[in-house]
Amino acid sequence: MDLLGNALLSIKVLSNSIGVFDFGGQWGFGLTQVMPDFACSLTVLEGRCWLCTAGSPGTWLGAGETAIVLNGTPHSFASDPDAPVLALLDLLSRNGAATFNPATRRDAPLHLTMGDGTPRTRILALAYLLREPDRNPVLSDLPPSFVIRQEAETIFPWLSSLSAYLVEQKGGHLPGYTATASHLADLMFTSFLRSWIASDSGAGTGWLKGLSDPQIGRVLSLVNAQPMAKWTVATMAREANMARSTFARRFSELLSQPPMDYVLGVRLSAARDMMLSQRLPIAQLAENAGYQSERAFRSAFVRCYGMSPRDYLKAQHKAQG
Repeated sequence: MDLLGNALLSIKVLSNSIGVFDFGGQWGFGLTQVMPDFACSLTVLEGRCWLCTAGSPGTWLGAGETAIVLNGTPHSFASDPDAPVLALLDLLSRNGAATFNPATRRDAPLHLTMGDGTPRTRILALAYLLREPDRNPVLSDLPPSFVIRQEAETIFPWLSSLSAYLVEQKGGHLPGYTATASHLADLMFTSFLRSWIASDSGAGTGWLKGLSDPQIGRVLSLVNAQPMAKWTVATMAREANMARSTFARRFSELLSQPPMDYVLGVRLSAARDMMLSQRLPIAQLAENAGYQSERAFRSAFVRCYGMSPRDYLKAQHKAQG
């Protein structure tokens, strides 16, 4: 079972927006107050720019390189470290762009131009609103920002072709562009994440680190494939071919939680997905997830998701329009 692939597929993009920025001379834009479900990627198509994110030293991005910003991390991009930075929302407002929200559906890429000097920098900007990124095992273990250098092209040689399609001005006026571009933008996002994880610098911590361990990774794959099975620490240890105490210690060291806590979390997530897709009764969800009563299930659900199953279901339908 490709557990990483399934985890990437489980990333739910509520909405995305595609922008092409053409800047010249000295320029800068940034976001200082961002919702935690916001993520973005910025690929330098031409020229270079300076990236600065909260809590990290600045770095240069050259042509062909991509910056990923997750968890609503404050960030800015500029022509150089000393350039004045304009709030991105003000820049968008000046160009008549509507506020980005889960209902956003643009008919064509948003083209922004700033400055008439040289050198010029051209950027493909992809913005995303994600459903509960802090509960996705991949997103929750990745750093708040990172850079995909040109080596990503050797892993995904088709990224250049996708970028070229998304920035093509004529494409935005063709029938069906919006649906195609939206799917491609989502594909690029998960591909960037996979590229980082596959690199030496993207080994990750927690769930990703556990997944990279042959014995613990096997157990994680089995639990996620059969979350409702009668798992115990002993049965998981046997699957890992480890002594019970050794397995429990190793699992807790890598994932920062005991094995059975992980199992309960996976079961609760599976029950949540069944609730959203199949509208099963709470009693059946509780039974499937291994809880002794509806009350116990509801209490666990509230602790994990901050609201009752009924309120959660209403909130998700509202967020998806």
